Amino acid sequence: MPPRKPGLPGWAILLIIAIVAVVSAGVFYAAGKSSSTATPTNTTLSGAQVAATNSAQLAATNGVSTVDTTSTQPASNSAHFKVGDTATTPDGFIVTVLKTYTSGGDTYNTPKAGNQYLIIDVSVKNTTGQVQHMAENQFTLTDNTGQRIDITFVSLDGVHTFIGGTLQDGSIMRGQLVYEVPKGNHPYQYTFMGNMFGNFQTIWDIHS
Repeated sequence: MPPRKPGLPGWAILLIIAIVAVVSAGVFYAAGKSSSTATPTNTTLSGAQVAATNSAQLAATNGVSTVDTTSTQPASNSAHFKVGDTATTPDGFIVTVLKTYTSGGDTYNTPKAGNQYLIIDVSVKNTTGQVQHMAENQFTLTDNTGQRIDITFVSLDGVHTFIGGTLQDGSIMRGQLVYEVPKGNHPYQYTFMGNMFGNFQTIWDIHS
C-alpha cells in the first residue's frame, strides 16, 4: 500500500476559506455599485412638467414646432391708429373707427356758417367678461390745438346715433357720433376710454 500523503494543516484550510470569502464579498460589492450607478434616478414631475413633456413629444411626433408664433398688438398710449383700424384695449374692448364723413346738414339741422358736421362711425365689442355700460362721452374729439369738441346732438338722415347703454359680454354696439367743426380738411385726434376713471386712451388720427 503506497505511503499516505500528508494533508494540509487545519489552520491552512481556514486561511484559504477566509481569503475566498473576502474576494467573493469584494466582487459582489463592486457589481452592486456598478448596477446602482447605471440605474437612472426616478424623478417626480409636476403636472405642468408632465403636460409640457407630453405636448413636446406629441408635437415632435407630428412634426410641429412647439414655439408659439401667435402675436398680438394691443393698443398702447403711444400708438396711433387710422380710420378703418381696429384696436384691442387692455381693459377688454375691441374698438373700430369704421369711417368718417362730413355733412352740410338737412332741412331741420344746419351747422353755423362756415361749419359742417363731422360724422364718425364707430363700433365697440365687449370682451371684458362682464356686462359694461357704454356712453357716447367715452369718445372724445380734439383739434390740433388740443381743444375738445363737444358732441352735437342732431337727427340727420342715415345717422344712427351711438347713444350707449348696456353692452353684454361678447356683444357689439355700433353707431355714429356727430360733431360740428370748421369746413375744410383739418386734422383731429379721436380717443376712446373704456374706463372713464382710468388713464388709458386709444387714439385715432382722422381728418374732416
